[in-house]
Amino acid sequence: MSALSTFVSYIPRLLLQRLLQDADHTAHAYCDNQSGVVLFADISGFTAISERLAEQGSAGVEELSSLLNGYFSHLTQLVVEHGGDVVKFAGDGLLAYWPDQPTSLSQAVHCGSRIQEHLRDNAARNASLRLSLRIGIGVGEVFAASVGGEPDHWEFVLGGEAVQQSYSAQRQAEPGQVVLSPEALSQYQPPLGVPTPLPVEAPASLERLPAAARGYVPRPVLARLESGQGEWLAELRRVSALFIHLPTLDLHADFARAQAVIQGIQRVLSELEGVVTRVGVDGQGITVLAAFGLPPLAHEDDATRAVRAALGVAALAESAGLVVSVGVATGPVFCGAIGSSQRCEYTMLGDTINVAARIMAAGQGVRCESTTMAACAHTLRFNPLGSLSIRGRSEPVVLGEPQAFEASAAPSRTVSLVGRHAEQRRFTERLEAGRGGLILVEGEAGIGKSCLVAHFLEQAQAKGVPTLLGAGDSIGRATLYGAWRSVFTQIFGAAATDAAAVLTHLSPSQQPLAPLLGVVLPVELPDNATTAMLVGRDRSEATLELLVSLLRRHAVEQHLLLVMEDAHWFDSASWALLLRVVEQLEGLLIVVDTRPLLPPYLPEYEALRAHPSTDFLQLQALSGEDIAQVVAECLGVHELPEVVVRLIQQKAEGHPFFSEELAYALRDAGMIQISQGVCRLAPDAPNLLELAFPDTVQGVITSRIDRLSPQQQFAIKVASVVGRLFTLRTLSAIYPLSQDVPALPHNLEELSRLDLTPRELTLPEQAYLFKHVLTQEVAYSLMLATQRQPLHHAIALWYEQTYASDLTPHYSVLAYHWNRVVETGIPTPEALPKAILYAQKSGDQALRSNALLEAIGHFSSALSLLARLPESAERDSQELSLQVSLAIPLTLTRGWAAPEVGAAYQRAQVLIQRVGEAPQLFPTLVGVLTYYLVRGQYDDALAMAQHNLEVALRLGDPELLLEAEHDLGAVHFYRGEIAQVRPHMDQVHALFDSERHYHHIFLYGKNPGCVAHVHLGLTSCLEGDLDQALQEMQAATALTESWPHPFSRLWSFCGEALVRYARGETQELAQLAGSICELANQNGFPNWLAQGLVYLGSAQVRLGSHAEGLAAMQQGIGLWAMTGSELLRPFLLSLLAEGQQLAGQPDAARATLQEAIAQVERTGERWWEPELYRRLGTLAPPDEAQGHYQKAHALATARGVPLLVQRTSEVLKSV
Repeated sequence: MSALSTFVSYIPRLLLQRLLQDADHTAHAYCDNQSGVVLFADISGFTAISERLAEQGSAGVEELSSLLNGYFSHLTQLVVEHGGDVVKFAGDGLLAYWPDQPTSLSQAVHCGSRIQEHLRDNAARNASLRLSLRIGIGVGEVFAASVGGEPDHWEFVLGGEAVQQSYSAQRQAEPGQVVLSPEALSQYQPPLGVPTPLPVEAPASLERLPAAARGYVPRPVLARLESGQGEWLAELRRVSALFIHLPTLDLHADFARAQAVIQGIQRVLSELEGVVTRVGVDGQGITVLAAFGLPPLAHEDDATRAVRAALGVAALAESAGLVVSVGVATGPVFCGAIGSSQRCEYTMLGDTINVAARIMAAGQGVRCESTTMAACAHTLRFNPLGSLSIRGRSEPVVLGEPQAFEASAAPSRTVSLVGRHAEQRRFTERLEAGRGGLILVEGEAGIGKSCLVAHFLEQAQAKGVPTLLGAGDSIGRATLYGAWRSVFTQIFGAAATDAAAVLTHLSPSQQPLAPLLGVVLPVELPDNATTAMLVGRDRSEATLELLVSLLRRHAVEQHLLLVMEDAHWFDSASWALLLRVVEQLEGLLIVVDTRPLLPPYLPEYEALRAHPSTDFLQLQALSGEDIAQVVAECLGVHELPEVVVRLIQQKAEGHPFFSEELAYALRDAGMIQISQGVCRLAPDAPNLLELAFPDTVQGVITSRIDRLSPQQQFAIKVASVVGRLFTLRTLSAIYPLSQDVPALPHNLEELSRLDLTPRELTLPEQAYLFKHVLTQEVAYSLMLATQRQPLHHAIALWYEQTYASDLTPHYSVLAYHWNRVVETGIPTPEALPKAILYAQKSGDQALRSNALLEAIGHFSSALSLLARLPESAERDSQELSLQVSLAIPLTLTRGWAAPEVGAAYQRAQVLIQRVGEAPQLFPTLVGVLTYYLVRGQYDDALAMAQHNLEVALRLGDPELLLEAEHDLGAVHFYRGEIAQVRPHMDQVHALFDSERHYHHIFLYGKNPGCVAHVHLGLTSCLEGDLDQALQEMQAATALTESWPHPFSRLWSFCGEALVRYARGETQELAQLAGSICELANQNGFPNWLAQGLVYLGSAQVRLGSHAEGLAAMQQGIGLWAMTGSELLRPFLLSLLAEGQQLAGQPDAARATLQEAIAQVERTGERWWEPELYRRLGTLAPPDEAQGHYQKAHALATARGVPLLVQRTSEVLKSV
């Protein structure tokens, strides 16, 4: 659509005709009398719908606008087809006019009927959100008026008898009905034909359109239309809306007075930088809708401005002898065009507008709702007025009446920051001494971390110290080693993009590992025979070692400073590498900045904080003197006017980024003028201290964005979708306004000059970086989801096309953008499958590199997206694959018995029943069995183990038999059926081949040969052959040395710990338990850590450290309980009871044993049951001890447990 037709669509045909007919073509106040037919359509139940959607936040507001736009677009089309003119969109209503022609009434009636038919058809197709209309039609005299004009903005109003008839008839109609007023009904004749639409002289060019027409189009529309951005008008904004009702003012009867009052209201609003958006008239006076927060003038204190304006309007009305009611409400609204390409209006939609209207109708004076009052609490007093029940809303609206404006300072608040001079000294001391270590800078967004780090860099460069720079990124945070990519690109230089050249930078021993560098270099390095064998933890370790060695060599060759910014966006692999570098490269000076992290903290972060070489710097507020200097430097002046200094100090409270942005806002608004290094107040600048400036960084940024040119605003919004770091090449390729692409370099340079998106000079191509992620987030949030969606789609396609030869390094970025395509509206057909595909590939990539948390995130995202697909066999198969993949990192990080692990495997079991049995599904069956076993559901575990063995035998697959035989033997062991264990474990050893079955550690999470040795060792232990038991455990450990797998290694360690305990080898047990705890901590395995703590505590108690040992055991058992595991709990409790007994706590020991016995009865885990009764006998009185010993002996004999038979026999002999 042309700019002319778009412009004309904002002006009613009735008004356009009047403007074209005026001799001077100038806008002025007038009131014309004429006659015609008026149709008024109003949505039934709109309040309830708007409130329901408001509960969804900005997404609900956007859905409401989309819903109404869809309806009004069809309504507008029908009105135009029937020769009518849409004069006004009044929120949830539409007012249409037909000039006085013979067929106008019949055509209007037919139009109303067609509208209702359309709505009924639409409701039948979409029952989720139905809108119904009440339509009224009137006929007779009308007046068309132009009012306002301050400042150069006019409102067009249609009123009169026919309009009042349409309102009255609409109120009498039921939903879905068209009701004619008595006057219209008396004149109605069946339609004789379709009248010709009202003829309008359309100007041939925009220049022929009367200049006066511009005064009837809102400023945001004018600017965007002239920039070719008519389709990008819509935004989501926080707005304070005022509904003003003047019931005693008659616009038609007393036009001059009404014009003066409306102009006065516009003036009051304009002085506070608000705007009148609509004027309406009915039989009850004049209604005005105004707002604060619309572009181009947003303020964080818009609520205060709105209330002050309301008080000003009330004072104006009082001086004019008028009654006034004003309702003020604050909240998110849709701001944009509503209607169709033929006729539309710039309007606000949302529950906030509806609430303001209802408050206005509640009574005379000024009334505000709770959100507005809270925002004004520090500048205004309110008298409570109770609450207002609004039909369609579930909760009443709390009301208050503002009393008077009180200029007061913003409330003080404490900001955790650190002085900069001390930090500079600490860095300088390290730099000059050539001392390495970590300087960890922490502070909230915008507090000055980047400025401090930039100063560090300047110091280093001044001394000739080379630097390496890396940074985290919010979009790329799921990209492995994402923060380190620029670091290693700098190390390799031009060779970074050349696979052959990369090899020349590596030593002969490193060259076989070159493919591992694919995670940090922008070059395709396919796996070779060496790296293909490296998966999981092995690949992660090898990658870390290679990267550290490259950094070490680079640091040895020259004194070096490494700077890593925005660590709060680091992926887990980047954190792991940082910790490894700090631990192993003691001479390297490292600076890292981060926002405060939220608990639970990453182990790497805690280790870095606690490292002996770390200086932890938590930034606090700058002094007033320092802030003045910061602002002067950012403006490029020597000093500032005192009033500016006082304003910034009062508002910024020492926050440097906020201070800078506030200074820029003053400059951009023209309130201060800068010339030749001198800053002066503008000649017409008001008293700045009396102005309410934004109180948050977000508000200042919004204000700054609003003051950019339309082209610059659009550029920064589109760039925010690309990411915090964006290149001119990417932005140009996906820019939706092709005519603006040639000017894009200029606009980006201007944004860089304004310090919103400065140039990023570390990349080889022209790139820019949002100065703060807050700037990116604000720009991004201004756009509707429906606007962002096509941009994410274009970016994703660009990546696929640009890097088609190798998408592997970009999986996580593609997953992010395709996910946003799906999440921000109705996706294109290919979007959902691609979002699922890339999320799964990203998860596989993370799992392969042992980035378990990232793997969980990607797999969970893929499953969430998959649920949107219709049910099918293909979906079931894909979900099964994802559930199994998700269960692996969940098991490793949260323990076998975690509820989410069980949920994944149980869901997988259901899917198997649908998909059918197949060898590739067997890991799911094993996972379900393991979950049952660890949860203490031994009957279910036995049934599952027997079923799995039957499946393996039926499929005739030796690899499945290997797992099935082991699992059934393990279930028998824990059930206390010791005699049935060895045959199954012997089968495992007969089938096991260490080379052929290596992949089992990824399919099943364990080394089958290792765990078979462990269970054989445990069986030998209970059989009384403690030497054979120890040999089995040592054989298990040996397998984990040839098959590096921390999880299986811990399995063997814990098995050996039990044997050492049974052998009474306390020193060896203590040493082994320490190794268990260390290895479990390193890998984040809570189950193994819990066992290690119990064994460690047991050894400590035996060695005489009673308090320390009991604390360790209780900590371990508590951790075990937190994982949800029931397996081994009776045994662990028996160790605690023994410790309590040795520590002289017999009562506690008895209680612990009773708990263990109750656990046995509840679950059926009976392999250690005889020992529980034997130990209980040692704590019982002589007359009770005999019975406990005898029960222990009987159980041990029945279970076939010679070790425990021997122990109880010895006790019985001594009794």
